[in-house]
Amino acid sequence: MSDACCGYVCLGPVGLLCGLCGAGSSETKDYWVCRDCGTKFTTEEARKAVAAKLREEQNLAKKQQEKEAQLAAWHSMIDNCPYPVDQLDKLYAEAVKDAEAKGKQFQNCRDKERKGIGAWQAAYYGMMVGFFILLIAVVVFLFSLAIGANLLIGILLGIVGFVVTLLFSLKDDKLFEQYASPSLRAMKEEKEKATQYKEELKKYQEAAQAIRSEESASRKDS
Repeated sequence: MSDACCGYVCLGPVGLLCGLCGAGSSETKDYWVCRDCGTKFTTEEARKAVAAKLREEQNLAKKQQEKEAQLAAWHSMIDNCPYPVDQLDKLYAEAVKDAEAKGKQFQNCRDKERKGIGAWQAAYYGMMVGFFILLIAVVVFLFSLAIGANLLIGILLGIVGFVVTLLFSLKDDKLFEQYASPSLRAMKEEKEKATQYKEELKKYQEAAQAIRSEESASRKDS
């Protein structure tokens, strides 16, 4: 207001208008100043920084809790392991070879028996046709994607290939139950048992490896 009065005395009405310009529009901001680096920041900025720091600490604490829980689960698994812990790597490697050998043996014997039964062989060819359609669908999709063409043809071919493969695969399973010999059924059971044994050993082996890695990291930190 004092600016308006001085302007009126000096310049009359024009000075009064000039002095009133900007009156009541002044604004002040309070800043916090860091004692260490001298950085200035407002109260709102400080609030956001504190909230972000709190979230970060909470996330770290949550990750640490999850890590400790996972480590406890691994220790519990190893404590109840029915196999020699110091031989898990060797046992797993042997189980992998055994499962692969029994899988190949079963596959070869099933192919031989399938060839003697027309309907069963036809179902196998149907699956191969489905796989071939899926392969073509992938090629068409990638080619269309590369040149910017319509992707609909590749997608439709993929759906057709998936449906054909699924239908003939289900038919192949039914024909196996109908025509497979007792010896082939026994091979299938042995293959499934070998696979199950391999997967069980894999879980124990991974738990033992994780514990060893954690212990090694703890020794380095200390």
